[in-house]
Amino acid sequence: MTLKRLPPNNPPNLPEPRHFNGPMLWLAMVLASVVIHLCFLSILYMLLMGRLESSPPSQDLIAIDLIDIILEDISDQETSPEDPSTALTSPRSDRNFNHQTVSNSTIDVTEPDLERTPTEESLPVKDLALPTAYELTIPVPAPEPTTPITPVKPIPVIQRPLPLPLPLPPPIQPPASSILEESGSKDSVLAKMSQFGLTNPNRDIPDQLALPLPANKTEFSAEELNLTGIDLSEELVLKVVVLIDSNGKPELLADYIQVQQGNISIDQAQQLAQQVIRHWLFAPTYMAGQPVVQAYRFQLTISQEARGNGQ
Repeated sequence: MTLKRLPPNNPPNLPEPRHFNGPMLWLAMVLASVVIHLCFLSILYMLLMGRLESSPPSQDLIAIDLIDIILEDISDQETSPEDPSTALTSPRSDRNFNHQTVSNSTIDVTEPDLERTPTEESLPVKDLALPTAYELTIPVPAPEPTTPITPVKPIPVIQRPLPLPLPLPPPIQPPASSILEESGSKDSVLAKMSQFGLTNPNRDIPDQLALPLPANKTEFSAEELNLTGIDLSEELVLKVVVLIDSNGKPELLADYIQVQQGNISIDQAQQLAQQVIRHWLFAPTYMAGQPVVQAYRFQLTISQEARGNGQ
């Protein structure tokens, strides 16, 4: 008979168990710890606050009746009668009253009994009464009636006659030579047009020639013509060529101007002729019933005539 072999007493080699703690377990433990600490602190805070509120104050304030103390002080001074009117105005009584009021307002209730010596300013008890708010007020004197103000009469203004103006001195007459110079400077300048016609009578003869209007200005002043540097001691004769448009407005052709008489340059002659005819108008030239542009030539005579000679 064979016996079965028993297993050995040593346990088999089994793997050792290992614990694995997840992150949620740590988070739950931290939150639980925070909640427990908060509860403990709140309970401790409530206990401390309730204990402090229930503790009695270290000092108790005792109310003092000021009126009774004042009456007791006054009863000690009954032995010295005096005129009440003098005592009300005594500064010492006011000082004692203020001192007693200030000393009674302190917390310490126990006060030593001070023996007061009777003085002349003390008041008898029977005549003393507490002053009311109405008696402590200072009486205001009634306003005095104001006297009516009489209006001040205005002072009449005495009008004095104005002094007569002094006669003006007679005007100073200028000498005769200056009068002659002024009259000479105001001499008028006459412009006369003659020998008016076509520049070329053998070509383009119109149906109706242009004619100068009678309202054209022929008398000018020296300022209007700007005669600076021009000698008008003798007549100036200029040969002028103009181009008259369909509206009758002349245009000076400066290249065709000629000086036939007078001591004047071509530039001065052009300027003088332009100043004379710039405001002139003509009846336009008609050809086949329509106004046309046409060139004309004429002779312009410029002379100076004094006003005295005109009269």
